[in-house]
Amino acid sequence: MNLILVGYMGSGKSSVGKRLANRLDYEFVDLDTRIEEFAKASIESIFEKNGEEEFRALETYVLSKVLNESRIVLATGGGTPCHSDNMQRLLDSGMVVYLELLPKKLKNRLQSAKTNRPLLKGIDREEELLSFIEEHLAKRRPFYEKAHLTVNADKINAQALDDMKSSLIKMSNAN
Repeated sequence: MNLILVGYMGSGKSSVGKRLANRLDYEFVDLDTRIEEFAKASIESIFEKNGEEEFRALETYVLSKVLNESRIVLATGGGTPCHSDNMQRLLDSGMVVYLELLPKKLKNRLQSAKTNRPLLKGIDREEELLSFIEEHLAKRRPFYEKAHLTVNADKINAQALDDMKSSLIKMSNAN
């Protein structure tokens, strides 16, 4: 059974995913990396050349391929669950964990990394960034909240990782 991490950009899906994969002895898969490998282009350039709609179609295609793998910890993109019935695909493919983080914490994490985030391009002021995150997160939260488990991404320690591992084992045994 796979463990799938969802949450807003900057919530820590990749860093937590690597730690979980190590703990579970699973392969770590970053969906954005797989998309870049498949397209032979960066996420940023895909967005610039083809727009978000084309990116989402590509994302859904690559996701369908990745979900055929087993014993993986998958870090999805922040928007992955919100398009093309992807959340249902994720729920059907393993245990989905929502890494939840408050907008102010997300802003602090994203402030320095926004040049690498196509959706944040052109947002310069902190207040503007916080406002964007609050509005965007409000639209995405209903998708994220369908996850099997919600974890406070600000409190991820060894115990939280062990709790996620235990939940995955219980879910695996139930199926």
